[in-house]
Amino acid sequence: MLNNVVSTIAVILPPRERFRAADAGAAALTIYALNRVSRYIDSVVVFGGQKDHFADVSYEYVPVPFVWLLGRNLAYARACIQSLRAKSTRLIEVHNRVVLALRIKKALPDRMVTIHFHNDSWGMGGSRTVKERQHLLQTLDAAYCVSEYVAKRLLEDIPPELAAKVHIVHNPIEPTEVNVNSVRNDWIVYSGRFIPEKGVLELAR
Repeated sequence: MLNNVVSTIAVILPPRERFRAADAGAAALTIYALNRVSRYIDSVVVFGGQKDHFADVSYEYVPVPFVWLLGRNLAYARACIQSLRAKSTRLIEVHNRVVLALRIKKALPDRMVTIHFHNDSWGMGGSRTVKERQHLLQTLDAAYCVSEYVAKRLLEDIPPELAAKVHIVHNPIEPTEVNVNSVRNDWIVYSGRFIPEKGVLELAR
């Protein structure tokens, strides 16, 4: 963790998400890219269940005791809540874990808690049904979606007044890493796991 960072914004990774250059996943890379250019970088601390991390982003390792007794997800939630309760964090942004976000909000109702969807909410625990999605939008302070499609799926059959809580935040890309002068092919490239919530079937069709 970088020194002298007061966490007023906490970014909560999924418990198994790796946040390091060697093998960071899509969600971790997106979080890393967003926070490197954020105007709030001096106030952001990323919380995760893995020790290794990117050196240039403030990070707090969350040890997970009693995994054998509680299960990893519940043990991680309790450890995050314990750490957050001792801090003056005002905004807690949970990535891709609805149940975790709801547990944190229940334990810390005076904090702003949001959920950031990197995938289709219909494939995640805590947001598979209309009732669950309505509950999460009524309970949490906001929801961020990486695309219009993800937002549309989240809001399907949801009361329209809750739509104001849903915001689209596209994944960032560093312009200097893209060669705009290179010869382009008419290809659509998919990079990711072949699982339903990634939308692979819809892409193939």
